[in-house]
Amino acid sequence: MVLVLVVASLAVAVSVARGRGMAAQGAPRIRAVRLLVAAAVVQVGTSLLFAGSGLARGLALVLTTLLVGLVLAANGRLPGVPLIGLGLLLNVMVVMANGAMPVSISAAARAGLARADLHLGSDAVHEPAGRGTRLRRLGDVVPVALPWRPQVVSPGDVLVAAGVLLLLVSRRSGRGGRWSWTATPPPPDRTRRPSPDAAAPAP
Repeated sequence: MVLVLVVASLAVAVSVARGRGMAAQGAPRIRAVRLLVAAAVVQVGTSLLFAGSGLARGLALVLTTLLVGLVLAANGRLPGVPLIGLGLLLNVMVVMANGAMPVSISAAARAGLARADLHLGSDAVHEPAGRGTRLRRLGDVVPVALPWRPQVVSPGDVLVAAGVLLLLVSRRSGRGGRWSWTATPPPPDRTRRPSPDAAAPAP
């Protein structure tokens, strides 16, 4: 779910960057766009063609993580990208330590989810957290009691969400390559010539 969010957010950032590039020079550019497209194709294709296959979903998760990681590495200077990378790294660490993402049943209950709502029996990339869970605090332990879709997320997911938000709302100021939160006014048009009436002296 988080990887889908990252892929979609970077795709939006590509569109925004290209739109700004038409209007002004020095607009931020997203690199490795083809890898981003490939990650999106893997996610969509797996969801449509292999929705019931745990092995296919696991392989798609590994491949998409690799592709997104390469995209983030190529765009490390963009605001929010380091946070996204750190969040994904934490998620990868806990998944590699356990073979799946451990989910806290008690945290899910605080978010308003019953164990049956988690579908852990048919989900190849999630498992219930227990006594033998490694790096348990990095698993899905943060309840998010959204009224329309309650869920439980990991600390890595929180970092990813913060990085995505920063990436989407930041704008480049154009001064020394820094980034600011406010829009930069366009430079004055010095190519316009004053009209004859404006240049004529007053009587």
